[in-house]
Amino acid sequence: MRSIEQSFEDLGHLNATISVLKIDVEGAEWDSLTALFGSPRMMTYISEGHIRQLLVEYHWDPDSRARNKRHDRLLSKILEHFVPWNIERHEGSDCCLDVSYVWKKN
Repeated sequence: MRSIEQSFEDLGHLNATISVLKIDVEGAEWDSLTALFGSPRMMTYISEGHIRQLLVEYHWDPDSRARNKRHDRLLSKILEHFVPWNIERHEGSDCCLDVSYVWKKN
């Protein structure tokens, strides 16, 4: 399996601006976001505004405090670089949310 950084490199995206990056991977979004925001190379890419919009479908276990603390730290990192402009809860679900972010200039 390739990392998100490796996928960007293989596709030539590290030299381009991505209009929309959608992460909808049915529960693996936390690992994908951790890899994206944990890589110094990708953080530089993000900080320079090369990802204009980030769309994420989040899943979480409302009863897992340790996991939710990890999520809080990651969401704080995302909010350093992006502003949410649309939030939608999945109908009938307490643990699934679609969030659309736009890059904010620092």
